[in-house]
Amino acid sequence: MQGAKTRLVSTVKCDLIAFDRDDTPVLLVEVKGVTPAPASIQQLVSYMLLLDPLMPFGMLADPMDLRLFRVGMDGSATDVASFKTDDVLRHYSPEYFPASISADYLTALLNAWLADLATHWNSPVPPMSGEMARLGLLPLLEGGTIEREVDLASHRLR
Repeated sequence: MQGAKTRLVSTVKCDLIAFDRDDTPVLLVEVKGVTPAPASIQQLVSYMLLLDPLMPFGMLADPMDLRLFRVGMDGSATDVASFKTDDVLRHYSPEYFPASISADYLTALLNAWLADLATHWNSPVPPMSGEMARLGLLPLLEGGTIEREVDLASHRLR
């Protein structure tokens, strides 16, 4: 079983990972350029389950919606919040237009938002701060860092 886990990890790249101030991973973000298929949720959960310790939050992002999940030790995913992408990202790109955004630009904007939640580089109260605090994610992000295009096989997470 351990060999299968290692082999799967060697092929996994995630779009963004947020770390808390102690450098512990707290959020894995998977970005899709189009509305994701239902199987995308299970894919995100499978990535999260590969990590030790288990990452507490996952996000599936597309040009229309941002969905946050909590993952249990049993592999179950609970949908804990959903935001309209433009409600969040318009703060970082006033001309945000979902129909014409690329996955790379969407990833960059999400990186900016998460970094703003962590460090308040752009706003004293970033979009959805209250909701993120209610979920318990904001305190984990504050003072932390965000990394982009993380290869889970070679990253320090393992």
